[in-house]
This record gives sequence, structure tokens and C-alpha cells, in this order.
Amino acid sequence: MKVFITGSTGFIGRHFLSELERLDYPGLEVILLQRSRLSGRHKVIEASLEDVHRYQSELLEADYVFHIAAFAEVTASKEMAWKDHESLGKM
Repeated sequence: MKVFITGSTGFIGRHFLSELERLDYPGLEVILLQRSRLSGRHKVIEASLEDVHRYQSELLEADYVFHIAAFAEVTASKEMAWKDHESLGKM
């Protein structure tokens, strides 16, 4: 089973990934979308959400997607929300 996770370096994502690792599901393949490589245990795709072409195939092959990425700053979150929506809608 393949799991694709965005936001794995943030507060919620870090704890979610930690719990997923603790449960140790047999045959689980974890793919992380990160802006910079911070995990050595799982497959990491270094890209931003806007770089759909860099992770589209892995995303489409995933059995489950956990989209936990967010902007920590409220102003940026409001400004970028539509841009992220458009990026993911390109698939």
C-alpha cells in the first residue's frame, strides 16, 4: 500500500508520520512531498505543491493521500490558497 503525504515536516504532519511509523503496517510505502529533504527513512520528493509535474506520477499511484501541508502565516495562507487549488487541479 502506498501513502503520499504533504506537510510531513509541520507540526501535525510530523506527529502523523511518527504515528504511522509506530503502527508499522506491513508493506506500507510512504512517499513524502517536502520542500527540502528532511527524512531518510522514506522516499522524499523535493518539490513545492506548485511543482505538480515533479510528483504527479507518485501521487496518482498512491492508494491514500494525506494533504496536511499548510502555510504557517495566515496572510500567506489566504493569498496562496487559490494558487494551490489551481496547482492540484492541473492533474
